[in-house]
Amino acid sequence: MIYRIGTNISSKYYTSQFFYETGKTFSRIDLGAMKIISPNLHLGMRLMFASAQFKDSGATAKIVSTNAFVQATGKHQVKNGFVFSLTGAGTIQGSVLAHLDVSRSWTINKKLKISPTIGYEYLNLRSPDTRLNSASFLAGVFAEFPF
Repeated sequence: MIYRIGTNISSKYYTSQFFYETGKTFSRIDLGAMKIISPNLHLGMRLMFASAQFKDSGATAKIVSTNAFVQATGKHQVKNGFVFSLTGAGTIQGSVLAHLDVSRSWTINKKLKISPTIGYEYLNLRSPDTRLNSASFLAGVFAEFPF
């Protein structure tokens, strides 16, 4: 099982994010900054620090990778309130990130927004000496509140 914790900080024109994810053999830190082009389109970058540790027949392989992605996120809300979000990102070295999620939000006391979310993410990290593929399903509850 993988655990992810993070934060999104948004203003009228920009949004930034910080996430830390860890599992038994894979950990990563994501830092991102996005320009809000419209409520449905964000463009920007993501810096990812990833590490992995694998064991095979008594041998251990350790991978440490840093990747700078160019990223675009598109969002679409349907009439019943579900929001579909698709993120695509890539690097010059050929690393690819694709993330799709579906969420539904409720506002409590006009300040706290609760969003149960399910999603899928595909990550392919490449560097001259590293290749790491990861596919994962996401299920969680996100909370948003003003400062």
